[in-house]
Amino acid sequence: MTLIQDQLLGAELRAASATLAGGLSQPADGASTEESPFVQAYTRALALQEQAAGQAPDLQRESLLAACTAYQEASRLAGHTHVAALYNHGVALSDLYRLGDNDDGDDGRATLRAALDRYGAALALDPANPQALNNSGLALQELASGLPPAEAGPLLRQAVARFRGAARALPGFHRALYNAGTALYSLAAALRAAEGVDSADLLQQEPALLPTAPGDPAADEDSATLDVVPEPARRVRRVRRAFADAAQYIALACALRPVTDASAVYARSLDTVAPLLPLPALRRSGARWAAGPPGGRTPGWARGTLELDAAGVRSLGPGAALRLGAAELRGACRARDPSLPAEGHALWLALTGRPRGAFLVLDGEEEAECWVDALATLAHLNAHQGLDRLARILRARPPSALGNGPSSEV
Repeated sequence: MTLIQDQLLGAELRAASATLAGGLSQPADGASTEESPFVQAYTRALALQEQAAGQAPDLQRESLLAACTAYQEASRLAGHTHVAALYNHGVALSDLYRLGDNDDGDDGRATLRAALDRYGAALALDPANPQALNNSGLALQELASGLPPAEAGPLLRQAVARFRGAARALPGFHRALYNAGTALYSLAAALRAAEGVDSADLLQQEPALLPTAPGDPAADEDSATLDVVPEPARRVRRVRRAFADAAQYIALACALRPVTDASAVYARSLDTVAPLLPLPALRRSGARWAAGPPGGRTPGWARGTLELDAAGVRSLGPGAALRLGAAELRGACRARDPSLPAEGHALWLALTGRPRGAFLVLDGEEEAECWVDALATLAHLNAHQGLDRLARILRARPPSALGNGPSSEV
């Protein structure tokens, strides 16, 4: 996944970098036409990195090492404040790692850590840089590869946070969403192994119908009913939800990505995880929503199950109904306000024609993060590409068995 992803993105990045370098080298009226030492070093690094792309591995390594040296010099000359030089240095180091045969005595991890350091320096200057966020997530994901779950888990969770940051900084960034899906899938697979859940168990009765925690809308109001729910059923539900989170991101990436030969990889990955989506919905969760003005003695919060699909958001079952069409959605973000319920994790939805928007409160942190990205992507699709492709994805009949995991060769 990561090498080919970077190759797909590389032309865009190199073009952007070359434009920046060209701009730096343009003298002001009446100024000397001689390039500064920084521009010379930076331009040389770009040329070496471009040259490496078409070389045999041995020559590629030599060119990338030389590019890293030139980027280091350029950064020094710029006082380590040039975002593109820092970022591209990280890309060159990542490419060096992917060549294999690393001789740093740590399976190349020292090279990955150096790349992360460069991405981190770029992000310290430009925290919302989507490419730096995405590529640092890839480096974290690679760093986690092969490690025991206890060590890999924190790195994968950091990677997911970076991918989410990239997708939110650049709406429609399908690679970041896809990468988030693959990282979440790795976390879900580790959870399945730890919980001892078989793949076949995940395809049985919809776990969302089983009570799992006090306050869950699927549970009886008396939380004592939890005592009669077998622990194995609760384990299945936890694992299925983890896989469903991964599936959501891969489905959204498929809906966003233009149809090309490369998009077939996304489609194959979707086939792998689609059986774990709450089809024909993208998400289905227990939540609260404002049935009246928040705050005061009677905030008016209704509780039930919310479902999200290509048509929008709606509540299921009896009670105070909520229905928001996809055309109404303009975006979503996390919300923190003293007038909101203290328990749970709140979101604010930007809505067309409703300046105050709407609030949702989810039970879990991860659940809230997934809803933010689902709602924001739904709004982006509606505004820019249309919702037909997402609707087709959710209407399609999924395979009857789980695959071996989403493809990493994008």
